[in-house]
Amino acid sequence: MNKHERERAKAEHALAAGDRQPCHLIWAGDFNRHHTFWERPENTHLLTRAYLEAAQPLVEAIGAFDLHQLLPLGVPTLKANTTGNLTRPDNIFASMEIAESFLSCHAIPYLQPICTDHFPIHTELDLTSERTNEHPRWNWRKVEQGKFHNAVEEKLTTRDLPTGEIKTPEEFQEALDDLMQVIYDVREELVPKTSPTPYDKRWWNADLAKTRKEVQKLSRTSHQFRLEQTHFSHAEYKRVRNRFKDKIQKAKQEHWDAYLEDIGQDTIWNFSKYVKGGPSDGGRSRIPRLEKEVPLGRPKEYTTDNAEKSRILHDIFFPPPGDPPDVPDNFDFPREKFKFKGITRNLIRSVVAGLKCYKAPGQDEVPNEVFKWCIDLLLPFLFRIFQASIKLGIYADDWK
Repeated sequence: MNKHERERAKAEHALAAGDRQPCHLIWAGDFNRHHTFWERPENTHLLTRAYLEAAQPLVEAIGAFDLHQLLPLGVPTLKANTTGNLTRPDNIFASMEIAESFLSCHAIPYLQPICTDHFPIHTELDLTSERTNEHPRWNWRKVEQGKFHNAVEEKLTTRDLPTGEIKTPEEFQEALDDLMQVIYDVREELVPKTSPTPYDKRWWNADLAKTRKEVQKLSRTSHQFRLEQTHFSHAEYKRVRNRFKDKIQKAKQEHWDAYLEDIGQDTIWNFSKYVKGGPSDGGRSRIPRLEKEVPLGRPKEYTTDNAEKSRILHDIFFPPPGDPPDVPDNFDFPREKFKFKGITRNLIRSVVAGLKCYKAPGQDEVPNEVFKWCIDLLLPFLFRIFQASIKLGIYADDWK
């Protein structure tokens, strides 16, 4: 079985199996197939029934994978050495996502290499990605715990927040706003902001930064005495540089081991995604175009607008509630598994103690560290708010 027969067999097998890979595709090369979709009209000897039947599996595969022809119809890609006839055995096909980024595609006869009758094909695609504006975030790793605790204590003492029972939703919201305002004020005073960077390394530490400075200093010294092969700085620079490399590998391994030890029921699926997935862009905040919902029979439509993407994702993850269940009046419900005993101070303290540090905060941008550092100060106010939340049947929107 020759090369082209194997290609035809693979295409027929893919069609029979209904293989539809959800990825971007580019098919490029010498297919050695001739069809009216791409061949020059004057080459009638290549458009006979036999040639068209030989190209049919390729045509069906192109339709099955929804590929688009980038090289325009009739552009020759080969010049026969004997007759000088121009034909089109080469082609480039791409999926819709790549075809939309298409800028130009043409053959270049004057760059034809020696010892070949094919022309080079130059294809230009616009692969720039739309990036969202990333705003500076609070850098809680730079905060001194004791200093933050003392500042919260001072604010609470100065403001003299009420500690009595909350009886109305208005009092509930006022108590919550007063408590959060104390945290916001201390955050503004003590927590620095940092701009996101694509070069951020979670495994980096202060010891590596110190060693890097040492390596850079020795590198300058070694370069300064580069003509003196026996100068001590060359051997010292090599030794420190190797130690720096070993420290980087150790820091990466320790960071990975710590992540593995921290895996639980809530994070096991993220770990599976990391292991099975290939290299990524480091999680940049970028969402590809999304398919819009259109009536049946109409062609597919896509959107690149961020606001419309948000609406589409919201409708998918938060569909409208359905009709309430039809429960008979005399339905025999199962017995309660336990009785709710209410919120206690010890329960709040134990839950806060189990919170993990340096996790992504909610929409209020207050992380778990604040409650862990200041639980002795915040506990009376949190207990008061949670008791009112259960009694009044309301929940703070900022904490959802």
